[in-house]
Amino acid sequence: MKKRFLALSLLSAGLVVSGISTSQAASTASLDVMATVVSACEIDVVPIDFGTYDGMQINTTGEVSVNCNAGVPYAVALDAGLNSDGANRLMSDGVGNMLPYRLTYTGADWGDTGVTDTFPGDPVAGVGVGTHEAYTVEAMVFPNQTAAPGVYTDTITVTVQF
Repeated sequence: MKKRFLALSLLSAGLVVSGISTSQAASTASLDVMATVVSACEIDVVPIDFGTYDGMQINTTGEVSVNCNAGVPYAVALDAGLNSDGANRLMSDGVGNMLPYRLTYTGADWGDTGVTDTFPGDPVAGVGVGTHEAYTVEAMVFPNQTAAPGVYTDTITVTVQF
């Protein structure tokens, strides 16, 4: 009796298993996957330090480094600073004395025409590659300036328009 029951059980299990495999059906659907990459840029700077001015022309450099997403067109603009007279960038000693200086990129005045329009000169244009791209800021204090002793400073706002 036990053997018959086992055989019937195995036979029933086979029918059930074979019944499952013959009655299976399938449905499919598409799963869309998406992401939005926004245009983004970051700026880092290396400041400009002219050191000690003794009446001789001083040439030095600073740096603006831009990191924009790959393919993002951008323009790097330098404004007039805090003390400009509209035609010149000026460092101030804080008590009314000024010392003019110039900022250029590859010999041309580096301004913000078309970006914030505070100082004449073109911004530097580029297209992002996804890593930092460094731009040298060429800086010069004009020779033969009559400046009173003191510490002269200015602050330039760097804008990356993208």
